[in-house]
Amino acid sequence: MKEKEFWKKVESLNWKKGGVGDPEKFRQKLFYEWSREECSSILRISKNKREALCLVVDQPLHDGAKGLLENLPKKEARKIETYRDLYDTKPYLATSDALWDLQAHIIGLGQTEYELTLNQPWRLFERLRDGDYTENFEYLFPEEEWYMIRDGEDPVPEEIGKEIPENLFWNLIPQFGWAKKSDPRALREKAIFNLTYLMHAGTLGPWRNLKNIRATAPHFFDNLRSEYESWKKEDSPDTELIEDVIWHVIGRGRKDYKDCLKNPEILVKKRKNKSFKPGFFEAIPTPVGVTPEA
Repeated sequence: MKEKEFWKKVESLNWKKGGVGDPEKFRQKLFYEWSREECSSILRISKNKREALCLVVDQPLHDGAKGLLENLPKKEARKIETYRDLYDTKPYLATSDALWDLQAHIIGLGQTEYELTLNQPWRLFERLRDGDYTENFEYLFPEEEWYMIRDGEDPVPEEIGKEIPENLFWNLIPQFGWAKKSDPRALREKAIFNLTYLMHAGTLGPWRNLKNIRATAPHFFDNLRSEYESWKKEDSPDTELIEDVIWHVIGRGRKDYKDCLKNPEILVKKRKNKSFKPGFFEAIPTPVGVTPEA
């Protein structure tokens, strides 16, 4: 992506005007509307530009480097020294996270403010002093892992899903929203958002949850299938015809599942009334290396 296109895309986000609203919803919007290549390029270029700000601004802070100060007019150099002293004596004003948020914010404001800050570094310290920045422009962009999951790739291929405790399994199932909207494709995307939203913070824990859910779900499927087999009457549907209903019940959550365990006839009624949707198991993103039989 070229420089001109980068800034055009950045400034179209209206970060300067506070137009993004809910950051998580905005991430979802970009995930739908911008390509994987666009988001990846913008995030990479943004990080590179943030590093440029670090070189210009952080170096005199951390190392007392004289090169920048010697090349500035005395008045401007003194401003940097003043804020460096403020930073050194009151470190809570500029934690590493705060500087990251601030430098990313400068990029989000657009090309003009970014270039002004490169040439007048004290502007960044003034924003820091006044708390004049918003966390965190880079969080707007879906991480590469989101696209990997969507496209059937695996961010942690070395890890295989394992069965998880019952309580944890049933606490995670509502994140798919199957009880509200039973569309496998939409639910796969919802699972990516709900169970992987922490990826920008550097954790793949939610992705492990997806693997573990997919590895654990067949256990509950087999239990309910066995209960149905034991209960089945002569005129009951064949077990194969009831399997989609079982997956639907699992997607609905713990209460519906427990009700059907106690009274498998509910499965027959759901099938007869067509009050179920097939495809819940397919709604769980499929990680490489975990292929339980559904």
